[in-house]
Amino acid sequence: GRTFPSYPYFSQATKVGQESLGRLLHAYAVKDSEVGYCQGLSFVAGMILIHTKSEEEAFDLLSQYMNTYQYRTIYRTDMFALQITLYQFSRLLHDMNPEIYAHMEQHEVTPFMIMGNICSHDQHSDCYSVSVRSTVFGGC
Repeated sequence: GRTFPSYPYFSQATKVGQESLGRLLHAYAVKDSEVGYCQGLSFVAGMILIHTKSEEEAFDLLSQYMNTYQYRTIYRTDMFALQITLYQFSRLLHDMNPEIYAHMEQHEVTPFMIMGNICSHDQHSDCYSVSVRSTVFGGC
């Protein structure tokens, strides 16, 4: 399992969490065919599973998250809302912290490359993400 591999619920040993996550993602993909299965959604669904008592409760919460707050538009196959969000993040970074923005440009690092990894709490982040964070924030 690539989703939270260090978290016991999702460990390879029991596979209970992985199977539960698979059922949750499949159920949501059937419910919302416009979004379907999206690999990035597994981390959201995994967090919800960790903090709920049942798959049914997790499904309801995931559905509310995706619809009430319009996050489903980010996960659609055209990724239009994601592109808007990335642009907004880039502009905010440019306007609010031009020094970091300039440093990133100097190293040809786009906000897209770090947006999902800045807030990562997973100690097993891939080497590329760690390398990008070091490049971006190491010299500031």
